[in-house]
Amino acid sequence: MTQKSIEGYGYCALCGSNDVNTASPLLTAAGFDGNGNYCLCRCLQCGVVQTYPKPSTDLLAQAYNSDYYGSSDSKFNRLPELWSRFIGRRRARWLLRQHGGPDKPLRILDIGCGRGVLLNAFAAAGHTIMGTEREGSPFSGLPHILCCDLADLEAQTGSFDIIVLWHVLEHLNNPKETLAKARDLLDNSGSLFISVPNFGSNQSRLFNNHWFHLDLPRHLFHFEYTSLELLLRTVNMKITRQNTCVFDQNTYGFIQSILNYLPGIKNNHLYSLLKKDMNVTSLFLSVAYLPILFPLMILAVTEHYISGLFRQGACLTIQVTINNHD
Repeated sequence: MTQKSIEGYGYCALCGSNDVNTASPLLTAAGFDGNGNYCLCRCLQCGVVQTYPKPSTDLLAQAYNSDYYGSSDSKFNRLPELWSRFIGRRRARWLLRQHGGPDKPLRILDIGCGRGVLLNAFAAAGHTIMGTEREGSPFSGLPHILCCDLADLEAQTGSFDIIVLWHVLEHLNNPKETLAKARDLLDNSGSLFISVPNFGSNQSRLFNNHWFHLDLPRHLFHFEYTSLELLLRTVNMKITRQNTCVFDQNTYGFIQSILNYLPGIKNNHLYSLLKKDMNVTSLFLSVAYLPILFPLMILAVTEHYISGLFRQGACLTIQVTINNHD
């Protein structure tokens, strides 16, 4: 593939470059459910990796369907759902510790909060919560979850002590604009937490176009530390802490990516099973995976900790503050 064969290339949504010769194609991968093929291209001006062709509004509406979201009660079947909520509680406590172990109730905003697992964990700890979701989300009618522009939210609510963008930034059409609005909503001493799939990770390099965390076409951007840092500098924010040790997402991503390589297995098939109501067929198929899941889990945990030591884990989590010195 040559640079001039990038179908659908328009301009870099971050730096504005519109010269096709400044975009370098990296790989072609199938959609998450095996539908369609997409090219990942790196902008040679700013380094960010983007999905081309840019999905249409209609295509994205199909990608964000009811199967993707699940319901307000659950996204997965019983055991994975219990695990998801347990992880949500642990994650909330970890984020609060990173912020500084607050001894008073905080005002917390979760942008792209989904069904509110993390929000509910913050609320259970005694904090004031608010979440936002995309237009058309089935969760927009839930308490504390709004579908509105962040600029409108600022006028209604004032500032927040903590803002969270947990695996959301890569979904956005204009991440720079969202970060600028989040900065305006953040208290001067507040913390913005961002987690994204780490395109610079060992998993990304190892699994290439079979990597679980590509999630095409929903993921419009594919960030590494350098491109994310550059983006944040443009909105006058700085990274104060980073790590790549997100146990649940790193280990599952490793397992599903290996399964995606195996012949005869539909792309992301195990993940689809974990979201279905259990019946005889899905139970049988789930049990059929057990003989290979144990050795894969050992490999996944080993990779997680080794990659984490070198900040090469599959998910990049950063803490960001307003840069008051520029």
